[in-house]
Amino acid sequence: MHRSGTSALTRLLASLGCDLPKTLMEADAHNAMGYWESTEVANLNEAILESAGSSWDDWEAFDLEWYGSTVAEGFLDRAQAVLASEFGDSRLFVLKDPRICRLLQFWKEALDRIGAAPVVVLPVRNPLEVGASLRERDAIDPSVGMLIWLRNVLDAEADSRELQRSFVRYQDVLDRWKSLATRVGSELDVRWPGVSAVAEPEFASLISPSIRHHVLDDAHVHHDPLVSLWVKTVFEIFGRWSGGAVKRADAQTLDSIRSALNDSGPNFSRAIAIGKQAMQQNREYEARIEALDRSTQSLEQAVVSRDRQVADLDEAVRDRDQRIADRDRQLSSVSHSLSERDRQVADRDRRLDSVGKLLSERDRQVADRDRRLDSVSQLLGERDRQVAEQETRIAERDTRIAEQDTRIAERDTRIAELDTRIESLDRTVAERDIQIQAIYESTSWRITRPLRTLNTMLSRLVHGTYRFVSTAVFRVISFVWRLMPLGALRQRIKGPLLRLLPGRFVDRHLRRRRQSNRRYIASDRLQLADRNFDAVNNQGDTPVLFDPEYYLAANEDVRNSGTDPLQHYLAHGAVEGRLPFAVDPDQIDPVIEALHRIDLREDDVFTFDAGLYRDLYPDLAPSTDQALLDHYHNHGRDESRAGSRGEFVLQICDDPREIPLDFKFAEYVGLYPDLGGYAARSPLQALRHYMSHGRWEPRLHTWRGDDGPESRNPERVDLPSELTSGTRPICVLVHVYYPDLWEELAGYLANLPQGTYDLYVNLVETTFTAELERRIRETFPIAKIYVSENIGRDIGGHFRLLQEIPIETYRLFCLIHTKKSPHLAEGDALLWRRRLLNALMGSRELAVENLRLMLTDETVGLIGSRRCRDTKLRENAEKFAELLDLLGVKPDSREVEFLSGTMMYLRREVLQRVFEGCKNLPFEKGDDTPLGFHLDAQWAHAIERVIGNVVRDMNYRFEWR
Repeated sequence: MHRSGTSALTRLLASLGCDLPKTLMEADAHNAMGYWESTEVANLNEAILESAGSSWDDWEAFDLEWYGSTVAEGFLDRAQAVLASEFGDSRLFVLKDPRICRLLQFWKEALDRIGAAPVVVLPVRNPLEVGASLRERDAIDPSVGMLIWLRNVLDAEADSRELQRSFVRYQDVLDRWKSLATRVGSELDVRWPGVSAVAEPEFASLISPSIRHHVLDDAHVHHDPLVSLWVKTVFEIFGRWSGGAVKRADAQTLDSIRSALNDSGPNFSRAIAIGKQAMQQNREYEARIEALDRSTQSLEQAVVSRDRQVADLDEAVRDRDQRIADRDRQLSSVSHSLSERDRQVADRDRRLDSVGKLLSERDRQVADRDRRLDSVSQLLGERDRQVAEQETRIAERDTRIAEQDTRIAERDTRIAELDTRIESLDRTVAERDIQIQAIYESTSWRITRPLRTLNTMLSRLVHGTYRFVSTAVFRVISFVWRLMPLGALRQRIKGPLLRLLPGRFVDRHLRRRRQSNRRYIASDRLQLADRNFDAVNNQGDTPVLFDPEYYLAANEDVRNSGTDPLQHYLAHGAVEGRLPFAVDPDQIDPVIEALHRIDLREDDVFTFDAGLYRDLYPDLAPSTDQALLDHYHNHGRDESRAGSRGEFVLQICDDPREIPLDFKFAEYVGLYPDLGGYAARSPLQALRHYMSHGRWEPRLHTWRGDDGPESRNPERVDLPSELTSGTRPICVLVHVYYPDLWEELAGYLANLPQGTYDLYVNLVETTFTAELERRIRETFPIAKIYVSENIGRDIGGHFRLLQEIPIETYRLFCLIHTKKSPHLAEGDALLWRRRLLNALMGSRELAVENLRLMLTDETVGLIGSRRCRDTKLRENAEKFAELLDLLGVKPDSREVEFLSGTMMYLRREVLQRVFEGCKNLPFEKGDDTPLGFHLDAQWAHAIERVIGNVVRDMNYRFEWR
């Protein structure tokens, strides 16, 4: 096999007395010590492979029908002639060419015809080294190189079984060639005629470990996940054979692998052929680049030559000046002959004119060359500019086409929706007109007219009395409310009071609060839902979506005035159209923007708005503006319906600034399927639900309510000494069941300091794809990736990785996984996952601080999200009790406290104790099971809960983030 040490082995056999061919192949950059093989034999083998439709780097089986063709007989004749010309009447010669591995059957026949008895020496080299060498020499991908190695060694072994043969390790040829020569001679029954003390220095000078450019430990073959099981098995068998340990079953194993390789070849040949074609194209591109580099070097050399010419001209000018000075001195000293002086002066002038002409001609030539160089440079620049402009025009055109298609599709969709709505409204109006006309024309309508008049009079009398009494009662309640101090008491009774009292009273008397008590925080620090969660727990006001740093940076007048940014925004900025935080104005919904910037001090915001009334109450949409106004005055106000923008805002919040500018109706309803009815009724009803209920539950109001991991500059974070010592004390275990969440996890992992951790990734058979593996390798090339069955949920995936890991080499572990929780609303699942991950590595600063704490504080056993702390066993009580006994947890450490979600930093001692005690549990399979099966009562859920008890039992503490 190529690059397997055949040249070194051949040189050793030649030093032991074997004759070499007459026409030796010349050495080159890839084998500086020589190939020691016949050029004629190599050319003949290439012709044979080509005639059979193959080549030296073909890994598919050689066509056995070729041996029965007439072409084969002709090649046998040529082979006899080559053997005779290369080796003559030699009694002991070495025939070497890597292609013989695939053509051994042919050469056995050729040698038999000349009466030669062949014996075989098979070199064995690490296939990873062979693949690396082929990649460097021939730009062959290592995976293809290992297939070529597998094909060559399997064919060579199978076709040489009836011959005397010896397997030798390439490393032994370099390091232990003396003992190797003795063993090979014994196995082949050959006495070496050239063994002597004189030959040893010669061979030692030619063969040394320095000629081995790719050195890898054999263990890499068995631990590298990219090496196939076939390659590992064959290399292990040949390794044993080279040491003399031969098993009977080895030949059967090799035959089965060879048969499987023959059967699988056609399945992958086209893909590999395409890859080889791509590599060939890549070589052509590299050749073109080298040609351009050579052209550039020629131009640079021309410039250097021109500079040398200019320097020579300068030297000639200096010499001329020197000669002129010498002549002047000579002329001044010669006064005896005026005629001679005049002649000499004339001669000098003529020579000076000649020199001047030469200098002018040289200057013209230099100028011409400079102009040509400038012209070439301009042409190159113009070409690059034209290419760039063309690419820009193409990109702009594609963008415009895509935008135009999008606008057309949106317009068509909107037109279709409007047409459908118009048709529906037309039908509804027509039906109601018919009904109303029928009522007006009926006899009962005319007969009951006096009764309706009397009923209206009585209704007004009752409502007038009710308003008088209720106004007096409400004024008393309002007076007591204003006397009540702000704080916990007012917060506790506010909810029940709002539900008990009519909406109009609440709007006018109880909802207004002083803005000076409002606190605020930067909008890019926490999720909106978490900010509301904290505000409720701290019994404070709802924080405003406001970023003071952004507001001051964006408004120079406010920054120069020294005014408090929040107070300025509440008093002036909002109604002036200034943004409270960094948000794209094009992404703000116009309806939300109009409501957010309402100034409740203006009377016009309380003017009846028929359009708003229709949007809020679709059941009244077909009515005219006047009919809507009449309905509002006669019924709507008593039913607490909002007839104006001001009334609507006061019904849902205390201040318009509480409405988040980035609220999206469709995204809010899409996050929570239980809100589908609000989208069907009115988008504004979805906003009412969020402001009245959603923000207190808490729910996300938009996908942008949580941006995932923060991007930080690693140079701003000082790493502790434990992370800069060059070691990797951290092991990160990632279980990927949902491939679409990998990029999100990768974004979080980017916040961990590079070079401080090893990454192990477990994939699941049912969701594994080659595309997923490629995406992981793009981000983390050295990640160790394993594939397992879908057993034991994320705990099972982490346990699968722990079977491959030297646990003792790490100080702490980080466990994360792709969490979707399909039994929850999508928004709740997103919020749960982000809270778990943000607490661990939501930013570079937080990730480094967590690692610093675990590495320096020996009392911390677990770090996790405080919002995911849990104390409920649910359906897991029985298995939880079994695990406490199995792990030997003491009675005083059996209180339930754990991290719900299994994403945490965990000390190695804790994880090792849990793994060693639970690794043999019968984990449940997750495929083809209903959703209810995954909710609780599995071993994985019990292990999730018992981790906290092990932490406490080993005298460690929790650090909740």
